[in-house]
Amino acid sequence: MVRSLIRCALLFALPWLSLLSCADQGTAPDYSGIANPEKRWAAYQLHDYTIAQYRTCFCVDGGKRHLITVRHGSIAGVSDQASGRDVPRDQWGRFKTVGELFSLVNSIDPAGVASLQVTYDVKFGIPVRVFIDPSVSIADEEYGFETELVMPQFN
Repeated sequence: MVRSLIRCALLFALPWLSLLSCADQGTAPDYSGIANPEKRWAAYQLHDYTIAQYRTCFCVDGGKRHLITVRHGSIAGVSDQASGRDVPRDQWGRFKTVGELFSLVNSIDPAGVASLQVTYDVKFGIPVRVFIDPSVSIADEEYGFETELVMPQFN
């Protein structure tokens, strides 16, 4: 009898839960057809999101993955993904929002550096990999960011 009631409850609830799941996914627009990555990102109008990011450099926290919470286009929190510990506010400048990544890439003259490599996300257009080697004759000064959009918050 109890199994029968549970089975009936599940049969009733599952279709409703699947509708809610589809509705959540359906609210996300798709601007992946916009060729320019920065314009593609702008089309989503995402000002609140969470990204996972690590810096590629010979520097403090280089190679460590961090979760960065962005609110109204500015960093609102940073935590070490492995430990879950919050990064002190005075160290947030080491990390970049998506807008700051675009600004960084746009500020660099490719002819003025040994190497500039940028890879963009196909759907959202964010720079998922930025690598900069300012000089071929200097060792260990290259740096970059690897970024993944973890949680976009559509309005």
